[in-house]
Amino acid sequence: MMKKLNALVLISGGIDSTVVLHWALDKGIDCKCLTFRYKNQPKKEIEAINKLCSKNKLDLFIIEHPSIYEFGRSNKNLEINPNNLMYYSLAVSFSVGKNIDLIIGGQNKEDLIESKENIKHFYKKLNSLIIDCNSGQNLKIIQPFINFSKLEVVNLGIKLKVSFKDCWSCQRDGSKPCGKCSNCKTNLNISKKLKISI
Repeated sequence: MMKKLNALVLISGGIDSTVVLHWALDKGIDCKCLTFRYKNQPKKEIEAINKLCSKNKLDLFIIEHPSIYEFGRSNKNLEINPNNLMYYSLAVSFSVGKNIDLIIGGQNKEDLIESKENIKHFYKKLNSLIIDCNSGQNLKIIQPFINFSKLEVVNLGIKLKVSFKDCWSCQRDGSKPCGKCSNCKTNLNISKKLKISI
């Protein structure tokens, strides 16, 4: 009998990470979730993350977005710009020694346009580093949707019966999505094409 895979799924409350979590659960993978809290994070995003984990009865681990304390003249905290190298490095550090086989992210090919670090080689190199730095650790980062368009991700979500109304992709805070940020515009375009509400 094959050993059941254990995974740490990076979630943000948005559509991609929600669908990839459901994809992993549908594959029979034993999942735990990891998210990052940051300054001015939309309350609805936090609610979406908490609801997703609660609904699926999954453990949720939270890393506070790190900051640097400048000692000397200013004596103030400086924010670190978020990037995937930091997020996945922290996820790897957390996973080592915890019987986790996979770290799963929901990046899709449209993310490649906006972020230079989301190229496929980036994750291949990270996986090489995991092998080099953690001898004997059976751990790998996978991106199941790296060749998917956002539309394909949503279509898969429909097949997996994902509740899109529970997601929060908007970059702003408020009682409902702003409809103006890039995430909202993308979701509105897909909603029109598929004639559904996301």
